[in-house]
Amino acid sequence: MTLVNRKSSLALLLIFLLLAACNDASETTNDAAWIVYESVPLAISFDQPATWVAAEASDNITFANDLTVLNASHIDNGAGGYISVEPIAAYGNVEDPTALLSLLAGDFTSRNALTIREPVTARDIRGQNGATVVLEGTMDGQA
Repeated sequence: MTLVNRKSSLALLLIFLLLAACNDASETTNDAAWIVYESVPLAISFDQPATWVAAEASDNITFANDLTVLNASHIDNGAGGYISVEPIAAYGNVEDPTALLSLLAGDFTSRNALTIREPVTARDIRGQNGATVVLEGTMDGQA
């Protein structure tokens, strides 16, 4: 091995070691970070079925009169994502949570929830018996 090749090899090794030392593996990724409205669930009211409301952590509900707040483009989570609609009995006077929803986009699952694999709009969901439905973005590993 010539002196030039040896110096080049040492220089490459030094660069590699410096790069390895700079990478402390502190960078993490959150697969759920890109899911729309994950931290702010949205809901609709039976009295105003075409009006979306924001269900805040303080349990206060603020109506959003602008229907563009949530539409198909906003809740299309892309490949590997879907929207799971969970019946929330706390917002209604119905004992059977499966009776809280009347959804046009599919059927109830055995968990009393509906998985919608297509983008939906406000008009695709109707609450029943005075109930409010909370809409949350979730991930699905099964495409």
